[in-house]
Amino acid sequence: MGKSGVVGLKDDNTVYCIGDNKVITKNLIFIWKYGTCGLGHSNGVMKITQISNMVNITQVSAGDYHTLLLAVDGQVYSFGQGGSGKLGHGNAFNQNTPKAISGFNDIISASAGYYHSIILRNDSTAWCKIFEFVIESYF
Repeated sequence: MGKSGVVGLKDDNTVYCIGDNKVITKNLIFIWKYGTCGLGHSNGVMKITQISNMVNITQVSAGDYHTLLLAVDGQVYSFGQGGSGKLGHGNAFNQNTPKAISGFNDIISASAGYYHSIILRNDSTAWCKIFEFVIESYF
C-alpha cells in the first residue's frame, strides 16, 4: 500500500489496484499525478481494477508513489513516480503503466520504499537506488 493507491496480488498471479486521486495529509490536499495504479492514467480509481497484461506476477511492492512487480520468470516491472531514477529505467520520468526494467535477470525479490528501490538477484547481489543520496549501487 502506497500513499496514493493500493496494489494487490490475487492467487492466480494477476495484479489489481485501487486508489484515490487525492491524498489528504495534515489538512493539505496533494493531487495524485504519478500513475501509481499502473493503468495508463492518473485519474482516481474508485473500483478494484486489474492491471492489464500483468500475469504471472509473484510479488508486489508499493512504495509511497511507485510500485515494483516481480514476475515468475524473474523480470521486474516498475511504474509510478520516477524521481531520481528509482524506477530503474535510466531516467527520472514518471511511468503510468508497468514497464520492464532491462538489464536485470535472475531476480528473486524487489522492494519499493519511500523514495528508493532495491532489487535482489539470485546470486545475492543487489541493486539499490536511494532518492536522498542519489546513490546507485551494486553490492
